[in-house]
Amino acid sequence: MGLLDASRRGLLRATMAALACALVYGLHAYAIPAVLGHSYFELRTIKVACDSRTVAPQELALRAGLTKGTTIWEVDTERAESALSKPSWVREAKVARRFPAQVSLKVFRRSPVAATFTAEGGAFFIDADGVVFREGEEEGYPDLPYLTGWLDAVKQGERMARLRTLMALLEGAVERGYTISQVDVDDRGVYRLFPETPRIAVSFGTKPDVEGGLRRMDTVLSALSGSHGAIRELDLAFDERVVVKAARGGLPELLMAKAGHADFGENPPAGLAAARKTDPVAPGPDMIEAGEAVAEQGSHRG
Repeated sequence: MGLLDASRRGLLRATMAALACALVYGLHAYAIPAVLGHSYFELRTIKVACDSRTVAPQELALRAGLTKGTTIWEVDTERAESALSKPSWVREAKVARRFPAQVSLKVFRRSPVAATFTAEGGAFFIDADGVVFREGEEEGYPDLPYLTGWLDAVKQGERMARLRTLMALLEGAVERGYTISQVDVDDRGVYRLFPETPRIAVSFGTKPDVEGGLRRMDTVLSALSGSHGAIRELDLAFDERVVVKAARGGLPELLMAKAGHADFGENPPAGLAAARKTDPVAPGPDMIEAGEAVAEQGSHRG
């Protein structure tokens, strides 16, 4: 009897184990897929929020892999966010599931602070982080300042360094209340700022002292507030010096302002000098001597 009972108990345990395995297999093979694939969990609402007008909500849903018949269980939020973030104009993408049948997409665009031209052709945006991107097929962005010349550098590292310097000059000038139309670096590596008002060029040399240069620019423009029309260019490439280059016919006005300390009080900025734009006609020696006012000696930045 003892051996028979033990055999029966073994058989019962084996039967129960087989039934359990069959039940688990059945759940995985039939019951769970039936539940997960039930129409109750098919997406009925896809909420899309995007601050860009260049892409339709339906297109964003497709990029995220959301199609008709997709269930809430099939939505991979990480993969969807990665797909939505691929365009260069996207700053951030968020995807969230809401049971039983809703998904929300939020796509945030980059905010442009400037525009530029690239080797690919056409105009591109630049955001505050220096990311170059394009949004739509616009040919130009006239309401933004342009950053130019940085792509002419041969090496990628130098191009990025130039772009960072252009961005620093733009940011510093805007913080001081200037509206800027362009910031450029030429083939010699000289940086120039072009404000909307006054309409002059401001040269910072090849190694710009951004803070110091902008401070001296403020001082000179404030002191010559009544003579901006006589200025062609400010050269800030000298340490603690400013060279004021006169527009055609503006030299006398600038010399009078400097000689009379107009708007400077009794202490004009150190090294203030006025330089005249040379006429097309070949000047005589006396004109060269009178027209080329050289800044006082100092360390030149380029």
